[in-house]
Amino acid sequence: MATTTLNPSEISELIKNRIEKVKLAAEARNEGTITSVSDGIVRIYGLADAMHAIILRALKVWREVANGRRVAGAQEVSWLMLKELGGQGAEGELASLVKSIHLDALRENARGHALAIAAA
Repeated sequence: MATTTLNPSEISELIKNRIEKVKLAAEARNEGTITSVSDGIVRIYGLADAMHAIILRALKVWREVANGRRVAGAQEVSWLMLKELGGQGAEGELASLVKSIHLDALRENARGHALAIAAA
């Protein structure tokens, strides 16, 4: 019966090689407010910073519309929200949702213009 023997230096070298291949990166971001910590579980409440900015932008515009200081529709508001996310190049689930809303508003607006031209 053959046995394989590994000496400690070989094991150590294998572990070092594996550790060197691991790519670690740290990313700091605000995802909300910590509401509790227990048994290694953290509960967080709130939205990510990126979501706060676009929601606040939309609410500001809608408040201006409601107060008669601005005339805007879904197309303009969705465009301003998209700009907050980084423009047309923005990526992620939220960006996809805002792009979809914006494209729907563009289509509806174009349809309305086409019908007005046809009626003229």
